[in-house]
Amino acid sequence: MPPGGVAVWAHPYWDIADDEDVEACLRRFAAAGLDGVEAFYATHTPEQTARLVALADELELLTTGSADFHGPDHPKFAEFLAFDTGGSEPRLGPIATV
Repeated sequence: MPPGGVAVWAHPYWDIADDEDVEACLRRFAAAGLDGVEAFYATHTPEQTARLVALADELELLTTGSADFHGPDHPKFAEFLAFDTGGSEPRLGPIATV
């Protein structure tokens, strides 16, 4: 693993709703040295997940998923690993062994 950790863009659709804007940001971040993207997230649609996985594959980025937990009564984050991978396997690279 690189010294200082691995840079992963967390929940890319959180503040950016437009697919083209997310793609442009991901490409810009990857060019600046980003290591991965959180492709799997509880609020991502299946289409958003598939788009992020495809872009990450193209850009050779890691794909991670969230493990958010905000309490048992939260509508989206009431359990760990509450995300759909859309049939894709997370690509964790060097962080898989940490």
